[in-house]
Amino acid sequence: MRARFIRGMEPKEALGLRPEVKVKKFLTEIKGDFQLDPKDDRYLGFINVYEDAFMDVETQEGFKIFIETWPKYEQMMYEIGLDTEEEPDLEETVFVNYPIKNPQ
Repeated sequence: MRARFIRGMEPKEALGLRPEVKVKKFLTEIKGDFQLDPKDDRYLGFINVYEDAFMDVETQEGFKIFIETWPKYEQMMYEIGLDTEEEPDLEETVFVNYPIKNPQ
């Protein structure tokens, strides 16, 4: 991993170790899935996510952090264009393609 240090930037942020960075990476990957891409023939408009579904450890960590503190990330989800059908859970969280509500 290569850090991108900028004067005044916190080292954890430069290294991508802050929880927000991991959660944003996770949410961005979910948003980019073919099941949420209306242009893909396999489009469903939703995706079921669970803890053991990730091969990438960083994405799995982002998912766990998201589950533990999800209300904190509602605005980030809205900006990315995601929402959940119900309260997120490690066993199963269903993400939908378009926000149902705006947390502001």
